[in-house]
Amino acid sequence: MTPVEKLRRFIDVRLDIVEETVSRQHDTPMFRTLFLREVRKMERIRKTAIEKELELLHQILTDGINAGCFVKEKAQGVYSIMLMMFQGIELSYMRDNFTQMKVNQLKLREQAKQFIADALCTPAQAGV
Repeated sequence: MTPVEKLRRFIDVRLDIVEETVSRQHDTPMFRTLFLREVRKMERIRKTAIEKELELLHQILTDGINAGCFVKEKAQGVYSIMLMMFQGIELSYMRDNFTQMKVNQLKLREQAKQFIADALCTPAQAGV
């Protein structure tokens, strides 16, 4: 699997986790209310997960730089921005406000992958 494919797969899995987590909390309105009220607690819980995500993402980016797929200067700091973007997407899933924001959930995944690829990849790799 190329570094670009690994990155796209990482994004898919990350968004799958968000969708699965949020779909479970939508099953119970009370759970959803508690979940939204406990955003700070959820952030503390996520701290450990974020550290692991950073490690995995850092390795994918390092592999991509070494393979000539990612531009080193662009990759510096991008993983933190990506994780913040994912947290924003999580919040939209929790609030179920995609319609209000006029965002197509089905297109969001591909748009996120393309946005990140365009930001990181060499011109030859961005469309892969």
